[in-house]
Amino acid sequence: MEPRCLRTLFRVLGSLLVCSTYSSTLVGQQPEPVRTYAQGPLTADDFRGQPPDQAKLPGGNLPALAYTATELRYDCRYRLVRRDRTWTAWLTQLDAVAVLKRDECWILRKEDRRLMDHEQGHFDLAQIWAERAEAGIKTAIERGELRESRATEQAAIDALQAAIDRKMETYRQGLVAADRDYDQVTRYGTLAGQQAEQRGRHTELLRASAAPSVPANP
Repeated sequence: MEPRCLRTLFRVLGSLLVCSTYSSTLVGQQPEPVRTYAQGPLTADDFRGQPPDQAKLPGGNLPALAYTATELRYDCRYRLVRRDRTWTAWLTQLDAVAVLKRDECWILRKEDRRLMDHEQGHFDLAQIWAERAEAGIKTAIERGELRESRATEQAAIDALQAAIDRKMETYRQGLVAADRDYDQVTRYGTLAGQQAEQRGRHTELLRASAAPSVPANP
């Protein structure tokens, strides 16, 4: 059986701000309850957090109406071999998925279908970039990349994990840019035409990546 490394690339997304940090989840450790993208479209029950007082959208005076927090989570497998005095670790598989941190999500108008649709767009973008990360790293594996050799077993594993993190950073940056552009183009979902156009694009991208598509709400 191949060793496993379980890592979480936290992404905080939504209509208000974007920030990020890395964290680790050890194999066998119970992570906090999360809800995966594959479980279906967002519902009012997914927004369990408390909104901040007098929240404002960045760069303007509009009242903030919702906030969606997602993660890109990935589970990877690797092989390890020792030859002479050198240990080599190489990645054999990486599975990535978008999950929702419901306790950090909040929405003021739970019955507003357009607002919910805009927030669904952020979740869709997270899944799109999870799919891109998985496909990109699969290509890197096929090219013989993501292979590290060191003098000790742990050093080889640590070097491989660092290489994976650097690779995933590329997709994190792509998601940050896509998320920002989505809010700017749609004016946080308030421009109906642009919102519909963006949601149609999300649907096409999800279909192209073979991810389950969540259709835009009318």
